Amino acid sequence: MKKAALLLSLVFVVSSVYGEEPTNPANPTPLEPTPGELVSEEVDETQLSDAEKEIRDRNLRAEELWKNADYRDYDPAFSELHQLSKAFANNKYRLALSMYQSGVNTIIKMRDEVELFRKQQEEAKHLNEKWYWQVIDRKAQEERKINRMKRKAKLEAVTYFTRAINHMDEIRNPNLREQQAFKRLISAVYRNWVMYQYDLGNLPQSIPILELYLEIDENEKEYPAHKYLSQCYAFQENMIKKYGMGTEDQMFRFRYKKNVHLLRAAELKYGKTSAEYKHVVNLVNRDEIISVMP
Repeated sequence: MKKAALLLSLVFVVSSVYGEEPTNPANPTPLEPTPGELVSEEVDETQLSDAEKEIRDRNLRAEELWKNADYRDYDPAFSELHQLSKAFANNKYRLALSMYQSGVNTIIKMRDEVELFRKQQEEAKHLNEKWYWQVIDRKAQEERKINRMKRKAKLEAVTYFTRAINHMDEIRNPNLREQQAFKRLISAVYRNWVMYQYDLGNLPQSIPILELYLEIDENEKEYPAHKYLSQCYAFQENMIKKYGMGTEDQMFRFRYKKNVHLLRAAELKYGKTSAEYKHVVNLVNRDEIISVMP
């Protein structure tokens, strides 16, 4: 009986790590199902031609003849070719996957801790509170603590996601970058990086990552990505408008891009014939008229 219970617990842990099911259904950032390697490194001997086998055997003999443990490159051009190999790509992919999982787990842990803290505060007896202002002050302190918990976790998660992006960027083989496993993981990393950078107030930094995200396969059809990008461009526009942090041409360019992505988000979510889309069109038209007024 104990063995069966242990086996069930192990199955739950593995499924949570590899994203077969989110550990918390209410959590908006579940782990996604992702393979443990980008591409298989196994060589199918039956698929090799005689010429390929001859080249492989010739290279193995040459490497044996020229084996030198103390050899060091003077020019790194040839040695850098290993960065295009399947082994190198798989190693970087695994490192990126580990960083991604650590970042998501950080957010999941934080949300569980916040939920537990709220529950504890609701169940606690505050017998020393005699006045209404004391209740208001306590609740404000609780919210400040929750915000600190969220900020700390999001900063930590963004650090993990940044490391994951750096590992994925080191995979330079263009064929391997077109693998669905690569696109799925890099999309998940970009998406989470943007969400929590946005929450931390780093909107300008989110723009280039969002633009990269939209270039991947069908990601352009996800309206939340356009909504986030529209907000980021609106922030940039307002920084110039309020504080003069840029030229007027830059402000108009940010306004144009804001409106483009706002329209696209409304189109994807509601459709071009909807009242919501037409309302957004009117807002954009008024915004553009203001841009050209003398």
